[in-house]
Amino acid sequence: MNTPENNNESPFHEGEISIQQKLGVAQAMDRFGRRVIRDYMPDQHREFFENLSYIVLGGVDDQDRPWASFLMSESGFVSSPDPKTLVINEGLQEGDPLKEQLHKGSDLGLLGIDLATRRRNRLSTVIQDSTQHQMTLSVKQSFGNCPKFISVRQIGESNLHPKTLEISRQDLKEEMRRIISDADTFFIASGYQGAKESPSSGADVSHRGGQPGFVEIEGNQLIFPDYRGNNHFNTLGNLIKNPKAGLTFLDFKNSSILYLTGQAFIDFELNSIYASQGAERVIRFRCEEARLLRHWLRKGFVEAGIRNPKSN
Repeated sequence: MNTPENNNESPFHEGEISIQQKLGVAQAMDRFGRRVIRDYMPDQHREFFENLSYIVLGGVDDQDRPWASFLMSESGFVSSPDPKTLVINEGLQEGDPLKEQLHKGSDLGLLGIDLATRRRNRLSTVIQDSTQHQMTLSVKQSFGNCPKFISVRQIGESNLHPKTLEISRQDLKEEMRRIISDADTFFIASGYQGAKESPSSGADVSHRGGQPGFVEIEGNQLIFPDYRGNNHFNTLGNLIKNPKAGLTFLDFKNSSILYLTGQAFIDFELNSIYASQGAERVIRFRCEEARLLRHWLRKGFVEAGIRNPKSN
């Protein structure tokens, strides 16, 4: 199989490279990226995905709006028949903003994450086939992520509460604001559309974490710090080229999911408050639609560790 090491094309697109250049890490990341970003899944990544009971998806709807989706099932609902293929044997739930949007040929970002072990792996894929209950994905890029800023949680009891759905245009309702203010975890979907055949073109979804309250709310705008990471700048590179983004918050206490879509902008000029918290940049997200699915997770989560990103 081809790997970035024997491919002249950079594994990063121009948005990612521009931020790497701005911060003086472009050459080092080019060498590093060619070693660790692959066009296939190593066996340990395949096994990791196959043992998960939940994954995070990132895609766009028919209005080209990104959404981050959380799919929960039983362990073994994901399989990998070969290193370049992943099969998801579960359909998205009713009310999920991506449920009717995932078609053959669509780009789809995947985040495999285990909150109990703080392990995570990322994929950029293309949908090869899709039905109501199964998706077959072709891998474009595969790489691991470090465990920074992941709060430890384990799956708890089954959720037996009745489900409800609330949709809000722009305005964040009181319950939505509470979920955001209490959050120490959320997921962000973004994308970059370059040449279709380019491995760096496609959809992405990633994890963000911090102390509860690390996401501030000003009207319909969210403000959150961007801490030191792996210097790939996948999300930020996408936002430089395309500010559309989707944020998803899990209300772990009530097994609910809050989906947001809108536009995100990077502020490289830190004030003293964010700098003292260890942030390197700030992201400002303007919400254009919010969708709250109450009690939608099949099972709840319980805290199993200290929530302190600076210790990770």
